[in-house]
Amino acid sequence: MVIYLLLLACLYVKFWDIIPFGNISQDTQLVGILLYLVFGCFFFKRKEFVAPHKYKYLKWIFAGILLSMLPAYLFYGQPFFQSIITYRVNILLLTIVALFKISPKLEEIIQALFYFAVLMLLVEIIMPLSPNLFIISEKKLNYAYATGDMSSLKAIAGIEYLTIPMFYYLQKIKENFSINTLIKIIVLFAVFLLAENRSNLFPVMLFMLYTFWNIRSKHKPIIICGLLIGCAAFFISQKELFLNLYEESVTQMNDTDYNRNKAYVYYLFNACPNFLCYILGNGRISIHHNPMVANLMENGIYNTDVGFIGYWNEFGLIPVICMFIMFYKTLASKKMPYFMRLFALQILICGLTVSYFGSDDKIFQFVLFYYLFFYYQRHFYEKSSIPNYSCRI
Repeated sequence: MVIYLLLLACLYVKFWDIIPFGNISQDTQLVGILLYLVFGCFFFKRKEFVAPHKYKYLKWIFAGILLSMLPAYLFYGQPFFQSIITYRVNILLLTIVALFKISPKLEEIIQALFYFAVLMLLVEIIMPLSPNLFIISEKKLNYAYATGDMSSLKAIAGIEYLTIPMFYYLQKIKENFSINTLIKIIVLFAVFLLAENRSNLFPVMLFMLYTFWNIRSKHKPIIICGLLIGCAAFFISQKELFLNLYEESVTQMNDTDYNRNKAYVYYLFNACPNFLCYILGNGRISIHHNPMVANLMENGIYNTDVGFIGYWNEFGLIPVICMFIMFYKTLASKKMPYFMRLFALQILICGLTVSYFGSDDKIFQFVLFYYLFFYYQRHFYEKSSIPNYSCRI
């Protein structure tokens, strides 16, 4: 199961565009993932777990996505058949159904994603040394030139997935400090650092500091002192990197011509031609059907840049409200484990930047959150008769 989940994650990121996988089209990738999911459902003969209403949010999300095809037809003239083709990546949400069928355990998911992190670390080391081993797609090049963010060419897909094992190990070390767990946290942090993805890196750093400060151990003073010395030495050695990332963030936030700022203004105030679009979204408009999409891209305006705002602009309020209900329930429930609350909080913190669940590699992050949300709902359901139950791991 661990190998199966590891390969599934790699399929979602197309093996980081390593040759020959980088030459595979998006449609081929999509078919490959679906066939792999079907294989998993037949190969793993585990009993599907029972959780109350486990598909209710998924049904509403699909309903919202389908309803967004109506404004696309009414206000942009996009035929429903064209919308079905343009929306095809959303079928990957059915990964949720496949995961319910094969029922992986939490430990298997964590182990698979940690191996995924090790592979990603190797890719991040190899990429600048041997760039010819990777295919940089025309879409990625156009995005880099349009946004002016050339660092996106070295960005590693799937960095969001690593928040799950990171937060899981933070929970473990908070409750029972061990060197083995600390080493795993350091490995995961190294991947975040090399990726230089500020939206994920800064919240992860804050959660690490908060967790280490609240470690439960009789040796806590010694552990805290040791970690403070180690962190101080690390930040001094990487001072230039962090200053550059900070200065870049401040400069971009204050720049009205920065592409993400332009996207905020456009999607919030100029994108909706009718009030119905504020409710159901504008739909995902095909670049082959309407030149508006190409014009926006030329100006560096992308839905993927502005998280839930971009997702709402395409698919409306219904899917976004469903997702936020799940995040709220996770944060509000005292039964939810520490790492799940950090996971939900991380997604919300990144809600205006990278938390966009409408592209292939991003969808898998929400798939994992959805599965783990009901993974614990199942535990609450099965253990509801036991007083003072806690699902901390």
